[in-house]
Amino acid sequence: MIQFIALGQKESFMKKELYFLSMIFFALAGVGSLSAAFNFSHENSTFRIRSGCNFRVNDDINGWNGTLKKESGATIDGSNNIVFDSGIFEDNGVKSLLSATFDPIGGTDSNDKLILGSSQIIEVAPGTVLGDVEVNSDSNLTATICGQPYFNGSLTIKEGKELVIGIQSKLNKNVTFETVNTCTLKLIDDLYLSDGVIFSVAGYVNVNNKSFVWGAGTNGSALIITTSLTWLNAGDIQLTGSTKLEGQWDFSDGDGIINGNGNILDVSHESAKLKVGSNKILWITDIVLKNLRNTTFDLQSTSTIRMSNVTLHLAEIVTEDVGTYIADGPVTVYHGGFNWNFDSGSYMQVDGITLWHDEGAQVGASNKGNILFTGGSFSSISSGTIKEMSVDVEDQIERNRLDITNLDDNIAIRKCGYSYEENITLTYNYYLNNNYKMTVDTTAENLVLNGAGHFMQFDGTTAASLINSSGGNSLTLQNILLKDFVTSKVTSEVKYGDGTVIELAGNMTLDKNMDIVGTVSLDAAGFEIDLGNYDIDVQTGAVLKCHNARIKGVSSSASSGGGGNSGGLKVFLNSTLELYNCELVLNHDYQFDSGILDIYYDVKITGTNEFDITTNGEVDSVVNIKSGTKLFIDRNATLKYSSDGNDNLVLENSSSILHLNGCTFDANSAQQGLLLQKGILIIEDKVNVLGGPNEDNPLVIDVDSTNYVTINVLGGGIFNLISGYIEYKENIS
Repeated sequence: MIQFIALGQKESFMKKELYFLSMIFFALAGVGSLSAAFNFSHENSTFRIRSGCNFRVNDDINGWNGTLKKESGATIDGSNNIVFDSGIFEDNGVKSLLSATFDPIGGTDSNDKLILGSSQIIEVAPGTVLGDVEVNSDSNLTATICGQPYFNGSLTIKEGKELVIGIQSKLNKNVTFETVNTCTLKLIDDLYLSDGVIFSVAGYVNVNNKSFVWGAGTNGSALIITTSLTWLNAGDIQLTGSTKLEGQWDFSDGDGIINGNGNILDVSHESAKLKVGSNKILWITDIVLKNLRNTTFDLQSTSTIRMSNVTLHLAEIVTEDVGTYIADGPVTVYHGGFNWNFDSGSYMQVDGITLWHDEGAQVGASNKGNILFTGGSFSSISSGTIKEMSVDVEDQIERNRLDITNLDDNIAIRKCGYSYEENITLTYNYYLNNNYKMTVDTTAENLVLNGAGHFMQFDGTTAASLINSSGGNSLTLQNILLKDFVTSKVTSEVKYGDGTVIELAGNMTLDKNMDIVGTVSLDAAGFEIDLGNYDIDVQTGAVLKCHNARIKGVSSSASSGGGGNSGGLKVFLNSTLELYNCELVLNHDYQFDSGILDIYYDVKITGTNEFDITTNGEVDSVVNIKSGTKLFIDRNATLKYSSDGNDNLVLENSSSILHLNGCTFDANSAQQGLLLQKGILIIEDKVNVLGGPNEDNPLVIDVDSTNYVTINVLGGGIFNLISGYIEYKENIS
């Protein structure tokens, strides 16, 4: 029996079944109760519940193969379920093709639940899935979610169940495994996780030789992964931000690849472990392994770890007594004063490269780290070798012991408590702390401190300035490595000249401008540089090579900097800023209107403001996306091009990538339009595009030359032209 109450009147219909023809809508104007079978002639045959109406399910409805359309403001409640059989559930404008059970449980969106049983599927159009999703299939049978969903409720996999997932949108909710090590998530397409998304309970992830891409942490912090995971067919696990592992990643059941994309994986937690099974290989590439502990690697006698472009920072003495370690790409070890020992049963091979290591001891300290083979074996392939990064200070002292008298009192060498009034050339490495500082009097003239290839290490336990310049003139540093650097340890008269290498040991907030006057390298090791109210000034003719940094608070313009009220990247005419695996976080609109910006590897621009490639009225700025490099413009940011010329955004060759993800690409202010001639343009999610200002000066995407542009629109991607003019021809995929 079907009963409807509408407008205070009661009507009864005594029919066995109610048949809906295609595109016939039945609108509930009040409250209805239902206890009958529904047959639909087509999946588009629609039952619609208008806003303000309630649909109450008092008996189970099986075999729903039409469309149930629930408008915004409508509710479905009742104690029973609707079982979809290749039917459509349209909730607030979002369509899902379902073979699943809809359980209203209370009638509010937050409590609605879709239950996936054996061999059932949810396929979602772009939008939000309201309510919870629960996987409860039979043993050895799977359930599937695909399409482009955005989850509003929880995603739970019940005990012993497997969810197959193939979505083109980012997974925006944590995956809840109901019980420990019984549940499985299996990929049938590359899976990207939103920032902050993790697994709540230990379980299995079958990457199925696709890509599993972790998001970053939220609000600029590291992503903290607290649960253990067993990886299957893990051909590509990627990090997109600084990550802290507080559980075990188990590769006992298959080979694996971890690609850090230049980011930090912090393994300082006592439970952090990379486990590799017998006869299995774990490839680790393009990553900084921070705080390596004695228990980080868990190998069997036939297990192998292969490393390429890896930096390791030891947090304690690490002793390997089993397994094989192969360095077949750039590897650097920072000991921090701790040995990396290879005991009997372990084996290291260096294949065709130099494995560099830094003992990490302070000058005068006895704890100097090294790579020691204490029973384990070493082999060199194709002239592979192990070398120390810098000459040991104590060794230098010993070699010169007979030639130097009163060494213990020579504080200029040993402790660096000294004053200078002339140019300085270092002959040793130096360690500066609160008791032993360097003071330079520049009253007479500008001075130069030439490190001659040595390093100067700053004590991180003091807030005091350790290099002090007085007299009003400048002190320029050259040919020196500054270890554990922060701007608070030097005075504002210090400038950074040719051959200066700056290494960070933690996040840094500028408390004064950094004046770059030569070719300088800054390696942030994945840490954050907060510009605050100060600038990094790349002076005329200078080059700043910035590696592995998250630069926060970028605003104003390249020609004027932050102006004292906000932070800026100030790049003067004829100067160059090179970014390697960096992220620029926009704090306000930023005009790159001076100098050259070269993009290397993976560079990301985030925030909700504009990055504007423009001119300051003198010489146009140029942004070069180099070969094999990606410039990624993240969601809600705007890449604007308002330069006088049409060729100042350069994709160097066919392997250069401009990746636009849910952002705005604006060429509407380009006086001569914009010409893109090479490389790859990737469109992910909805990208709003503003073309050139008029028909004569369009945004030209050249797909008809020998160096054509390839446009890749990813699943769910929309190239949304909202104004302006675009000229393009073929080759859209």
